Amino acid sequence: MYITGIMWMWMGCGGGDADVLGDTAASTGTQSGTNPGVTYEVDPDVQTFVPDNYTPSAPVRVVYMGDSITDGVGASMESLTYTALLETNSDTAWPDHADATLSAAFPSIEEWINVGVGGATTSTMKYNQLPELEALLDLPAEGETLIFVTIGGNDAQQALLPFADVDTIAQAAIDNIDDMARWLTDPANFPDGVYVYFTNIYEPSDGTGQSQCFFGMNYAESLAKLDVMNGGLISMGMDIGFAALDLNGHFRGHGMNNENPTLDAYHAEDPSRWFNDDCLHPNDRGHHEVRRLFYYASQEMPLPL
Repeated sequence: MYITGIMWMWMGCGGGDADVLGDTAASTGTQSGTNPGVTYEVDPDVQTFVPDNYTPSAPVRVVYMGDSITDGVGASMESLTYTALLETNSDTAWPDHADATLSAAFPSIEEWINVGVGGATTSTMKYNQLPELEALLDLPAEGETLIFVTIGGNDAQQALLPFADVDTIAQAAIDNIDDMARWLTDPANFPDGVYVYFTNIYEPSDGTGQSQCFFGMNYAESLAKLDVMNGGLISMGMDIGFAALDLNGHFRGHGMNNENPTLDAYHAEDPSRWFNDDCLHPNDRGHHEVRRLFYYASQEMPLPL
């Protein structure tokens, strides 16, 4: 089963029956997980998969893995990176999100580990970061673990190079993520429970394939391959049993064409840009939005507008 439209679905990993949170007309979701009866307007662009009953109870550690987004690139200061915000909110920058932290949600957390590296691909994460994490944790790990991952963007950039074999690059990335996800969700490594959250790959053109980015390259034809990679992540999440979060859908309309009202992705109520001028990394607002995407998924709640 694939998630379509403006709905959030709680699904069993086997693709069984789904409870739908969200109304395709009103885009209003009613939380039926940790906070029954809470109603709010759901982000209509986000097509995220979270398995049933995927709410941690008392995690003792948080692990961050992946690329430069997780390494904090793009934020104007360390305290405004998404990893820092998940631990401790910046009440100056984001006063309305004081409680949207993992520290507040899970006071049991004792350990914070970040092995994310700028420039990481799915291959370097698999062959470098996984062994580093294994050494740091002295497996099998005791206590529940939360793992947050941003990866795949650098693989996608390689696919844009002249004469690149896009199909081979995309398949290799999918295979690498599949291998890593199975390792990260293996009960032999995390016998006390593990909750894994992968984001998909965003892109800065707001779904057009063209902007001032990448020397003005028109990569519209490559967007279908990006959809294949992102769709593969959801399929893996459903098969293996991890959360696949729609970073691409959430950022669409907040890229380099954010001020173009003729685009379907245009957000009249908030046409702000969430990318840095390098077209690759989230700015301060973008890091805040990555934090929100991860935080609400960790609470098994749909992402509010």
